[in-house]
Amino acid sequence: MTQVFRLQASGTEISVQRYTSDVPSDGKYYLVNNGKIAGSYKTKTAAVTAFRKLLKEMAYEPPDKPEPVSNEDLLREQREDVEHYRSLMYWSRSHEYRDGGKGR
Repeated sequence: MTQVFRLQASGTEISVQRYTSDVPSDGKYYLVNNGKIAGSYKTKTAAVTAFRKLLKEMAYEPPDKPEPVSNEDLLREQREDVEHYRSLMYWSRSHEYRDGGKGR
C-alpha cells in the first residue's frame, strides 16, 4: 500500500515527501528544497532529521501564531450569529403573518 507523506515548513520550499507527484514512487523519503531533490532516505526518521538540520542551518523561524481569541469574544460572536439567524428566520416567514390589510 502506498501512503503519501508530506512535511513542509511554513513559508519555505523545503519538504520531506514520499509518494507525491514531485518525487519518484520507490518508497523512499525525499528531502526537497526549492523543487529539487536534496536527498533520499530509507526511513522517515532519517528524512525528518535531515529536514530539521537543513532548517536549523537556514536559521528558520516559524511564523508567529495568531493571538488566541478570548471566551468573551467567542460568546459575543456566537450571540451575534444566533441573533442574525433569528432575524433571518423571522423575515423568511413574515409573509405567513400578513392579515391582508385594508384594500386587499
